[in-house]
Amino acid sequence: MTQEPPGGPSGVPGGGAGPRTLAEDLRGRGDGELARLLRARPDLTTPVPVDLTQLATRATTRASIARALERLDRFTLQVVDAAVVLPDGFPYAALRELVGDVPQLPGAVEQLRTWALLWGPEGALRVVRTVRDLAGASPAGLGPPLAQALGATGPARLQEQLADLGLPPTADAVGAIAAIAALFTDRKAVAALLDQAPASAAEVLDKLVWGPPTGSVRGADRPVRADEANTPVEWLLARAMLVPAGPQTVVLPRELALTLRGGTVHRDLAPTPPPIATTARDPQAVDAAAAGAAFTAVRMVEELLELWSAGGPAVLRAGGLGVRDLKRVAASLDVSEAEAALWLELAYASGLVAGDGEADEQWLPTPAYDTWKARPTEERWTTLAGVWLETTRVPGLVGTRDDK
Repeated sequence: MTQEPPGGPSGVPGGGAGPRTLAEDLRGRGDGELARLLRARPDLTTPVPVDLTQLATRATTRASIARALERLDRFTLQVVDAAVVLPDGFPYAALRELVGDVPQLPGAVEQLRTWALLWGPEGALRVVRTVRDLAGASPAGLGPPLAQALGATGPARLQEQLADLGLPPTADAVGAIAAIAALFTDRKAVAALLDQAPASAAEVLDKLVWGPPTGSVRGADRPVRADEANTPVEWLLARAMLVPAGPQTVVLPRELALTLRGGTVHRDLAPTPPPIATTARDPQAVDAAAAGAAFTAVRMVEELLELWSAGGPAVLRAGGLGVRDLKRVAASLDVSEAEAALWLELAYASGLVAGDGEADEQWLPTPAYDTWKARPTEERWTTLAGVWLETTRVPGLVGTRDDK
């Protein structure tokens, strides 16, 4: 027996009408939940958002969403695919049906919600619109839903397709499309249709079912009735089992594809990460390499501050160091600008360097540097390592553009 997370099987709070927007969803979260979001997506804090509305707007930008998706594991991305396939406001149970009742699903859903890629209560989950946009027109190799694929089809043609499927006529186009979609989601009905189909019609569908969902055929947009069909493709077109997507292109509707896939989005689900190939290393060699790296860190910080001891570069009006000065530091230390930025940030965070406070402010070593320099190497390294572990500064962003 498995224990369900708080809030229901998905771990997502349920009940009530739920928030209407992502901003409203964020307003309903506690401080701990917001902190987890910002830790998971640190780009949202640069610059610091003025309120939760701005945070929600920034969390839905294309660049930020792309960064977040790149950091998800394969299974969680498969859950994203399944969520994108469903219409907005879907219940968790519908997602579980598409993915499968695997024990990893609640954790993946909770991660997507924590990262603000998915929001809403358990009975009405919503995918951030930008996630849908990035998924493209064929998420998981699936074609468009029937409502989209048949959206430009005339009412008379829809009634013909209803008749060729053995369905009663409807009062309007919306009802016709809904009736066809309902038929295509019925596995027994689809199996009965395929039993009547030409032998090679199933082969045509097999080529499209796992994607890409489109194929090429001449005269794809020519209306054809069931009694006029001369080829397997025409047989499928007459019954809307394939839909014209252009003069020479047909597409497999999403509802039918999902039924042919057995009601699942992916052929191969990957809820468990594959084993990681490892290489055994000599512990003594590892210790020696670590000691060498620690000594290099101490030496680089010391060389940097000795370089500035007689007079450092100017402090910019907004704080920080000029681009040219960073290049000079990198050249003097014979390292890349990115590595030079790391040693500079580490020295600053350790309190070993600061502005001198004069009118023409310069960067200079602080009195704490003299104390640090007099200590044994291992103690100097401990100071730097402790600061590096605790700092919230991100040296890797030095030299990149922000949103200001």
